[in-house]
Amino acid sequence: MDSSYKFAKLKKKHEAEIQSITGVEIFYSPEQMIVMQTANNTSSDVIAVGSLLGPVGTLAAGVGGIALQRKAASDVVTRTEEFSQAVHEAATQQDMHLAFANKLKSAIESTGRVVKLTEIKRPPEKKLGMRPAKGQLPSFTVSEGYSPLLLRMTVAYGAADLLNDYHPVLVAEYVLMNQKGNRVLLGNTYTSVPAKPAYASYPELLKDALGARQSAKDILISTWPDQISNSVFGVSAAVVSSH
Repeated sequence: MDSSYKFAKLKKKHEAEIQSITGVEIFYSPEQMIVMQTANNTSSDVIAVGSLLGPVGTLAAGVGGIALQRKAASDVVTRTEEFSQAVHEAATQQDMHLAFANKLKSAIESTGRVVKLTEIKRPPEKKLGMRPAKGQLPSFTVSEGYSPLLLRMTVAYGAADLLNDYHPVLVAEYVLMNQKGNRVLLGNTYTSVPAKPAYASYPELLKDALGARQSAKDILISTWPDQISNSVFGVSAAVVSSH
């Protein structure tokens, strides 16, 4: 089944409940850029690697399912840590995930809804919005009167092999849930694998770490926040807030 058809079907099914929402709590996780080299270099690879890594580039315990050789996984960790350090030593700009969440907040507020932002750890589940496994705590706790909107962004520079350039691979996932946070109303995934900027080697990418980050940030927040708000709530829903 085509993903656009699934989205339209869910939207139609939950339209009345979605339009009745007056408060939205956006959950986002802190910025982390990944540097990777995999045979496919696809958005699904990037999401999987994002789940494999901890908040500072270390391998997260108990997370599997990524088809990387041990040496390749080690390289991802090492280069991601090195790249992140170079960026944070030079960067003074706002966390790009927070910038994305703030832009989405403004877009949803323009529909008449009350919106708050809450930072959480990156949701580890394979599919965003899935119920936690038995014995695991949920990755978020929603505030009373708000419907949770979970964001999971993954930003990487990837190369298919030593002969290919490093270029951005960006993924933004979201799900809107009911007020109890136990049922998904609507969700979608946006991906972008632009050809530019491109770096011929990892040392070249590392040398321009700040510029590479800014380019990725510009691509990430240029359209998707408005697109998410419009596709979920419409351009102007004129909701009367009860908050």
